[in-house]
Amino acid sequence: MAKKVALKFGKHSRIDWQRNLNQIREAIETDDQFHLGIYATIFTKLPKVVKEYYRREGITQEQLVCLVKDKSKISALRHLMPHAF
Repeated sequence: MAKKVALKFGKHSRIDWQRNLNQIREAIETDDQFHLGIYATIFTKLPKVVKEYYRREGITQEQLVCLVKDKSKISALRHLMPHAF
């Protein structure tokens, strides 16, 4: 069985989280429903550190879900946020 490798966050991160945050902001500004649906769906898969980083920058999962007009495409989140549906 393969050994689990810890995610690195910060200077040596494999994923550019700042670039990803900028893409989320751009999708919010342009009201890009396709990408907003994707970002709302994968938000639960992000590491806790990244979620906290996004929260400090003003991006939350609830905000992304509320911005999506067709919520049937993100029905996997129905059990986490029943008030949004």
